[in-house]
Amino acid sequence: MNAHLPRALCALLWLAAPAAFSAPIDQLQSLDDIGPNKIPHLGDSQVLIIPSRVGRDLTDDERTHLQTHYAPDGPFQRYWTDVSRGAYVPHPVLADTVVFDSCPLEDRPEDDCRVTLEDLGLLISGNIADVVRQMLVAVRDEQGLDLGQFDINGKDQAPDGYFDAVVIDTDLYGGIALPLAAFSQGVSVLRTTADAAAGQGAPIDVGIVAFVPPDQHEYAHLFGFIDHYDGQGGDGRPTITGLMGHNQGPTLSAYSRMVIGWGTVQDLSEAGDVELAPVMPSGEILRVGAPPRYALLENRAGPQHAEWDSEFPGLYIYAIDEDQLPEGELGFLRLLEGELYYPNKTPPYLNVNLPLDCLRGQDLGETGLPCELLDDGRQRNIRLPDGTFLGSVEVTGVDGDGALTLHFDPTTEAPAEAVIERTAPPEPEPELNDIVVMNDCGGCDATGPALVPLAAGLLLLLGARRRRRPPPA
Repeated sequence: MNAHLPRALCALLWLAAPAAFSAPIDQLQSLDDIGPNKIPHLGDSQVLIIPSRVGRDLTDDERTHLQTHYAPDGPFQRYWTDVSRGAYVPHPVLADTVVFDSCPLEDRPEDDCRVTLEDLGLLISGNIADVVRQMLVAVRDEQGLDLGQFDINGKDQAPDGYFDAVVIDTDLYGGIALPLAAFSQGVSVLRTTADAAAGQGAPIDVGIVAFVPPDQHEYAHLFGFIDHYDGQGGDGRPTITGLMGHNQGPTLSAYSRMVIGWGTVQDLSEAGDVELAPVMPSGEILRVGAPPRYALLENRAGPQHAEWDSEFPGLYIYAIDEDQLPEGELGFLRLLEGELYYPNKTPPYLNVNLPLDCLRGQDLGETGLPCELLDDGRQRNIRLPDGTFLGSVEVTGVDGDGALTLHFDPTTEAPAEAVIERTAPPEPEPELNDIVVMNDCGGCDATGPALVPLAAGLLLLLGARRRRRPPPA
């Protein structure tokens, strides 16, 4: 669904988060809330995949796709193993389909059994949490799965009482990562059928759940990554190259790799040559400048890039200004300013240049190696988001494995920066019903002072309508 959300609704989604929690989707500004608001990102995790449909079972094509995608060593597991460079290995377990005979959503007609973000009552009443609870109970009691097997990991790579991850492939709502615990709607169930029959035992909780498709983008939200969409679209701000700037396709950006710890940062300050291996297998990221204001360089090339990434290979430069990161319990809602924050707006905290050495129409072949080095496209100045010059970089060589040789000059600006264009596979419109798009409001008009006076009333409304969390089912 390509919904353009009213600014009141955008505000509501963030204001639902109680002050006791840090921002649930916060580009990993905090790792203290792994469990209730985020899933572990190190070690092995057992991931529960629940297919669910209303009034029907899966089609043969749907079942075949899920069985292939979530198979051991299938695309889902290999993607995250490769992107994390082996630091995180998910082990998906595909449950049987949970079929609802009738629509489980309150006041929803059978012929329109889908959630939209306009369904405020469902979002704040606990109905969605109830539906998730029903799915977990069905998997446990009707399919005989011991839910305890899905708690083998946590903040310290040990069981913590929370599901390692829950993914629901559903026709109720695709394209949403829902932070249940942040809405005071975390779901708690007993682990086995025997425990449920006895009414006692250790519960297992789920604090955040991904409704898919698209699965890789939504799954990334479970780690704590925010959306990097370009805001309103067509306004001159580039989309951030990386998984969070797209629904599917590219792998994580250098900034995202750095903050989650799946990349290694080498500071670059002195003039000279440096080798930069493809980032997927190596994790190598170059940093020019120092926090809070710096640039990151990564080499998106090599065979793993070719397998997982739809973006052109080449050298990518990301400019970061951490001083512009919003702060506070509400995360990326800038309440006093009356707006939701785009990561690459003015002033940005994250921006990106186009790939250094790719020109329109060039045949990339099947190697996944960088484009041929061209005189008018191989040199670029490195600048902060406000335009401050940090140095210039030139690609002077590339080897057969995609590693680049770069020449860095911290003082001399490149004589000209060619306009570099690129073509890429058509990008589908963002699934702007994504609740984690509350960080950038999913394309809604979230500017202006009207949001601020609205906030107090919404807080009172939410406080009045929340239900107490039910005991473990």
